[in-house]
Amino acid sequence: ESFGYQLTFFRVALRKPDPQAHSAWSLNTVYFAHLALTDAARRTFAFREKAGRGALGLSGAAVGAMKVWIDDWQAELEGEEFHLLAQDGGLGLDLVLKPMKPSARHGEGGYSRKSEKSDAASYYYSLPRLNTRGTISVGGRQLPVTGESWMDHEFFSRALAPNLSGWDWF
Repeated sequence: ESFGYQLTFFRVALRKPDPQAHSAWSLNTVYFAHLALTDAARRTFAFREKAGRGALGLSGAAVGAMKVWIDDWQAELEGEEFHLLAQDGGLGLDLVLKPMKPSARHGEGGYSRKSEKSDAASYYYSLPRLNTRGTISVGGRQLPVTGESWMDHEFFSRALAPNLSGWDWF
């Protein structure tokens, strides 16, 4: 059987952290995640979404480590392998990914300008071949899987210019 998946985390800064704020409820960042699974043989596609506050440890991104989470969904680098975990309403995955080749940096050394007229840019790299093993949950079934994955990691230097609305991937 053949499956496709996507687990994506987005971090959106609302404002710069206030060093004077002492409340655990202080909110500077919001996190969003998307989980999608495609079952090629059954021609089905299912997805789930989550959003979380960057307060009280409910969601976050670890400083100095490659880890991001919303509740029990997470992506984390453990040694040389990435561990992806997300479960929601019978749809989910628990995967371990190991790079089979070095990262590919986009732009100039990983610095990707978004416009000639703006200093908006991102730091952006891909791991195009990751050996993948684990389990997926789809259509009421829990299945062991192996295969290959692709990972993109992109983070922006600043907001896009007002005349720019975003970007498309395909």
